[in-house]
Amino acid sequence: HSHRAHQLHQQFKQELEGFVQGFLDHHGTTMEVLEAALAEAKETDDLCARMSMEVVTEEILSLLEYDAFHRTMLQALADEGNRGKEPEALPTLHAFAAAGVPEAREVVQAMAEEQAEAAELYGGGAEAPAAAAAA
Repeated sequence: HSHRAHQLHQQFKQELEGFVQGFLDHHGTTMEVLEAALAEAKETDDLCARMSMEVVTEEILSLLEYDAFHRTMLQALADEGNRGKEPEALPTLHAFAAAGVPEAREVVQAMAEEQAEAAELYGGGAEAPAAAAAA
């Protein structure tokens, strides 16, 4: 992984931590209170609330780890590129794959499989992924 990718991850971590701290400051509370609330939510009898809290907490904490961050960013490139919102997203993802980044190759392979499935289901060429996304 490149030095730049690690720098971006460090920047992301700092921004995420700053966002959480700013949120806590805005609400006049502390990290300790948040930790206690999260622990309490893990013990609730409300299965939906407990599972939601676990998923959100695990996702946020996992993004603090470089590998999870890296996979998430590669998937974000695929998602943004497929939606047509970011014209450079797919070329960037494909450049990572061509450069031998295994995780990028996995994302590109998954995209190809999804597009083939959409074409089979919706019987089309380039329009099939759009039809699948609209469905």
